[in-house]
Amino acid sequence: IMGFSNGWPYPVDLASMGMPGCLQYIDVVSVLATQLDVQGTTSIPLLIPNNTQLLARRLYSQFACLDPSANVTGVSTSGYGRIHIGN
Repeated sequence: IMGFSNGWPYPVDLASMGMPGCLQYIDVVSVLATQLDVQGTTSIPLLIPNNTQLLARRLYSQFACLDPSANVTGVSTSGYGRIHIGN
């Protein structure tokens, strides 16, 4: 999951949606799917256009993992990461 904001009202507690212990830390702008390897890692290439308007912008990312034993929804969430564009 990727987004541009992690300020108010985040984090949102997802317990009311059947996901106790899970939080949504970012606004949802884009959702990308990937599969983990046997070590539990993955990578997603992200092409960033050569556009000066993107300099110093931040993107936020968070994983939502399919986990049938986690809760009634079968989904659990990770913490979030920041991606800073530019130098």
